[in-house]
Amino acid sequence: MAKTEHEKASQKEHEVEFTEHEVHQEEHGSSKKKNAHRNKTITIGVIVIVLIIVGSFLGWLYTGQLSSAKEKVFKAIPLPAAIVDMQFVPAKTVIERLDLAKQLADAQGMGAQVKPSDTYDQLIESKKIQALAAKYKLSVPKADIDEEYQNIIKQYANGDENAFKTELQTTYGMTPDKFKSEVVQQELLQSQLLIWYNKQQDLNKDSYAKLKDLQSKLDSGQSFDDVSKAYTADAATKDFAGDSGVIPFSSLLPEFRVALKDAKTGDVKTVVSRYGLHILKVLDINNSGDGGAEQIHLQQIFVKQTGFTDWLAKAEDNIRVIKLLKF
Repeated sequence: MAKTEHEKASQKEHEVEFTEHEVHQEEHGSSKKKNAHRNKTITIGVIVIVLIIVGSFLGWLYTGQLSSAKEKVFKAIPLPAAIVDMQFVPAKTVIERLDLAKQLADAQGMGAQVKPSDTYDQLIESKKIQALAAKYKLSVPKADIDEEYQNIIKQYANGDENAFKTELQTTYGMTPDKFKSEVVQQELLQSQLLIWYNKQQDLNKDSYAKLKDLQSKLDSGQSFDDVSKAYTADAATKDFAGDSGVIPFSSLLPEFRVALKDAKTGDVKTVVSRYGLHILKVLDINNSGDGGAEQIHLQQIFVKQTGFTDWLAKAEDNIRVIKLLKF
């Protein structure tokens, strides 16, 4: 059925409206794209400006002399002074350690002899030891750190912990926790690295060949006394056939305590320590120490380790170090 003139006119108006709607949508979409592009350009511009500002700021910080203004920034913001094996050496720590070293030197009349670079290098060396320990999966248990801390108090403060804490704070500006983490833990970590090295027969071929020879002499019937007098590397006990005397069990090196935990009188054990290789003979175990504390009487043949210093130097050469600041 043919459409009326009215229907045709209405349809035409509808088509015109639809076309206008499409044009409007296209214009709106184009406008949104322009706005998005403009916003993106603005964002990129802001980022570039920020990067330029940050770059200029860092350039000022890390070039030229370390002024007091720069020190204030480094103490306020956790920025690195060096990067060792992807680990930061905080600039704040370096500056604080330099200040402490200078104060101690001035107090002893040795201020002119202080070399900031030495203190800086010591902190980098500590990070290298940490990196090597991590590589060989070595760690120090908290109990060992606490035990060593108490041993230090006994040795340097006659067991007076409060006096030791006061000395730490007054002289070194350290809390006990900081002393444990920066001094005690670091020393024990290096001891762990020494023990690991001494256990590697391929790195200590001469020492292990010597150990095997000494064990053969004992197995062939030579007396422990004769072998120790002739071959032990411990000068302090050589004239006494390696007799170390009676020692409180708690005073033994941790690696000795582990190895001798279930030992009995007459046992002969081979033990690896941070100092080298030991053939230990248990002469006696008793509970006659102070307050019934356990004691042990040992005799030893000691084989000294060699080569650790050279090995460590080579191992550290392979650790990437980036010094961002110069002292």
